[in-house]
Amino acid sequence: MFRSVLRALTLAALAAFSMSGCFGDDVIACEFTTQSRCQERTGSDASAVAATAFRSLCSSSEGTYRDGACPRANIVAGCNVSSNVIDWFYSPLTLDDVRDRGLCPEGEPYAP
Repeated sequence: MFRSVLRALTLAALAAFSMSGCFGDDVIACEFTTQSRCQERTGSDASAVAATAFRSLCSSSEGTYRDGACPRANIVAGCNVSSNVIDWFYSPLTLDDVRDRGLCPEGEPYAP
């Protein structure tokens, strides 16, 4: 009996681990403080496999990787890069700066 319970718990834990990131609960980010920008990824773009590649890309781009969301203080604009990726911009930039400099190539920047 003990072995069957242990086996069931092990299988449940493995299933839960393998499904992490499938329901959009995971969030990862890369802060580029010299650019007053932070890129936030969710869903499949924040899965364990994607996070490994993103961490490397973030570091090689002189960013700071974060397990979690971008900081919310001082956000002035957001840009949807894709359905799971948002670029957040911070002061001293303004919404007009982000728009005028074309920092949202995928569309129009929006206020947070």
